[in-house]
Amino acid sequence: MKARTGGRTIEIPDELVVVKKTIHLDMPFIFTLRMQIPSGKNAVQITRNGHRYPNKRFKKWRDEAMSQVGNTPVFKGPVSMTVDYTPGDNIRRDVPGLLDALCHLIEKIGTVEDDAQVKCVQWTTYPIDARRPLCRIVIATLKGAERS
Repeated sequence: MKARTGGRTIEIPDELVVVKKTIHLDMPFIFTLRMQIPSGKNAVQITRNGHRYPNKRFKKWRDEAMSQVGNTPVFKGPVSMTVDYTPGDNIRRDVPGLLDALCHLIEKIGTVEDDAQVKCVQWTTYPIDARRPLCRIVIATLKGAERS
């Protein structure tokens, strides 16, 4: 790729060129949320007209989580999600509710166009760490799966 700088044209090697919102199919996207994850069940409300919106508690969590993620690639087709979760308290939360919150999040930030693209999930819960709750998420293209 060629670029102009200071009146000169220079050649930039292809491996140094970064294009926003693209990802190599073999490269997973990894991010860590350093916070407690709430349940996503019943987090999205629906008005009489069918308009969907998150409740205040979930919206606050989602906005904070989005600020921790930063730039994200866009995955087309089926993906796998690996989650390493360390809770910050003794409150019992069910995995489907936590997974629902994370699926809402990755759809909102644009990592996937639809959370139905998540076809394979691996979830590991670690012992409680009240000082450092975190959730490490790995999104990867699911090879060998049919396109949705």
